[in-house]
Amino acid sequence: MSTSRSHPRAALAAIGLGVALGVIAIAFPVYVEPHALKVPLTIQASSTATGTATIVDAAAVIREKKVVSRRVPVRATQRVSVIEPSDDDIMTIQTAHRISRDDIGDPQGATLTAAVTQITVDRRTGYPKPGTAAKIFTKADAEAESLVVDGLHFKFPFETKAGPYRFFDHTAHNSYTMEFQSAEEVDGLEVYHFKSETPVVTIGGGVSLPAEHFGGNVGDRLTANRYYHAVRDLWVEPRTGLIVDARQSARQYVAPDPNSRHRVTLIEVDAGWDEATRTEQFASATEAKALIQWGLRRAPWLAGLAAAASLALGVIGLRRRRAS
Repeated sequence: MSTSRSHPRAALAAIGLGVALGVIAIAFPVYVEPHALKVPLTIQASSTATGTATIVDAAAVIREKKVVSRRVPVRATQRVSVIEPSDDDIMTIQTAHRISRDDIGDPQGATLTAAVTQITVDRRTGYPKPGTAAKIFTKADAEAESLVVDGLHFKFPFETKAGPYRFFDHTAHNSYTMEFQSAEEVDGLEVYHFKSETPVVTIGGGVSLPAEHFGGNVGDRLTANRYYHAVRDLWVEPRTGLIVDARQSARQYVAPDPNSRHRVTLIEVDAGWDEATRTEQFASATEAKALIQWGLRRAPWLAGLAAAASLALGVIGLRRRRAS
């Protein structure tokens, strides 16, 4: 008697389990996934790019001399950390940038450019939080410059598309369009190649320099501005939005106007991530992609399959009970 009564209980239990699993399968894409696909607040990352540069001694140029160093080994480092304000929805990313000479042992003397940026972003999309201003520190004893940023700057969104994205240039203090170039396979991992160009922009000005540097008469002086231009290539793992490789060519020069044939190049750099940084970023992207695929993509499918099986077993059990 107890065995026959257990049959409908088991069938109802199977149906109940099937319904629960069905709810889980539906809840994953509707509720769980949007809350799970967020950049962790514990993120700490660093990258190093190496290359060569042509460097002009700016102080010597002002003193009517032109001292040029070519093929100088340089190192560009970027260190990312999370600071307040940060919560369940947003995070403030602090990024320290530094370009230095690798042929000078003294850290102070080796530094060519340095800056710290603080940008509050959406943890799901990576885009700056609307209504907040980024802070950029270029001098230790000076107030930060505040500006509105509308582009990505440390990662792409989850499920990156093969299309254009706005990306922030820390030197130009503005965002430019990062155009999709191609889908590539690197070390077995599919990545998207993006490229952007920062047009020639003014980043400083009002400096009095010897006119002879710009085709003028010896002894005369003129007022010149400092200009900047860059081309950046990024390779992105699309499922996670993580940048796995980067390369940039950049140039800063002084001239009476941006299109002048007579210009003095202060620094021209061509650098890309070193092997250690690429290896670390590829490993992080591969691990995160696998977690998303198994935890958030296949779990709902498996839950749905198990729900269907449980419901089928429950219905079959009830039918057999009625038939008996």
